[in-house]
Amino acid sequence: MERIWDILFGERGRCIGFISRRMGKGRCLYLSFDTEGSGFALHLDFPNGNEATTRAIRHERVDFRWDDFHTMTYDLLWAPVEQLEDFCEEFVEARVHSQLREVDPLRASIPLGWQSGCRNAFEQLVRAIFLTEPDLFNEQEPVTAVFRATIPGKRGGFLYAEREFEERYISRRVVALCELAFRLNWFVGMRWIDHPCSPFDVQRAAERVRIMVEPPSAHERAEAFLTLVDWLDDKLYDPAKRSLAGLPLRITDGREIGVSGDVV
Repeated sequence: MERIWDILFGERGRCIGFISRRMGKGRCLYLSFDTEGSGFALHLDFPNGNEATTRAIRHERVDFRWDDFHTMTYDLLWAPVEQLEDFCEEFVEARVHSQLREVDPLRASIPLGWQSGCRNAFEQLVRAIFLTEPDLFNEQEPVTAVFRATIPGKRGGFLYAEREFEERYISRRVVALCELAFRLNWFVGMRWIDHPCSPFDVQRAAERVRIMVEPPSAHERAEAFLTLVDWLDDKLYDPAKRSLAGLPLRITDGREIGVSGDVV
């Protein structure tokens, strides 16, 4: 065994087979730590083909130093392997993952970003919707609008309004208008978190956007209503839907505009 090590790696040290929580099925890392404080990681990929000829092992190599890593509190070359799991996870995250070309793309996080519209316009619309919602605010308590980002295979949207000392608030009007605001200013965002029932597995978590709205004055409420009317004037034609939104009927040349071209 020592002879094999000398032939393959030169200096003696320690090898650890490690499966990161960020990796997909059929992938693992082979971590080599030598006595000089350097080492390398082999990213192994085991194809899932049934034929023996398709089961070749592919890999890529990342070189690193390990003796200066800040969480090193024990002798890495001699510590029991069960003590190394947390170290390996943090070490691989910091010094290996960013250099790998073949990390499973389904395991990549998605930074929060707007795909249509922009954040400023979105927040302005949400505030206008909340400030014009009847009976939403109690005394001086702020209300927070909570939205979920879109992730692969799952559409985002409005979740609920959150009040500090009461249950979550949802109304038909708020849901309809917030969904329209999201549809015209939609965003994506996703991260991976530890699975609550399985410490060695991860699950997707959609990013959330929280918009806090303070109780309005009479002037702020009136201003928000005008903002909402201007925004919806060319997007909402159906009289029933305009009534749900608390908007006046839309009149042109003495006649109410019909439903053709409705956005919602």
